[in-house]
Amino acid sequence: MVPVFQYRYYKAIAATLAKARETIGSVSVANPLISYTVDEIADMFASDNPRFDRAWFLAAANGKPSNGRDKVQS
Repeated sequence: MVPVFQYRYYKAIAATLAKARETIGSVSVANPLISYTVDEIADMFASDNPRFDRAWFLAAANGKPSNGRDKVQS
């Protein structure tokens, strides 16, 4: 059995990726690289954990705010 991350780890990784995107800003070469990295990480997590919420992770990694219950606001 492959160990599965706890939700708090997914949340911390998403926050780190969002901060990296914010820090780099609109650097034309960096943004596609971050987007690719976020997608690859989401794919890896989804393949390891059938309950992984890929949509939430992508939104959180792109800096979408949480509603306080860790659901991403639309």
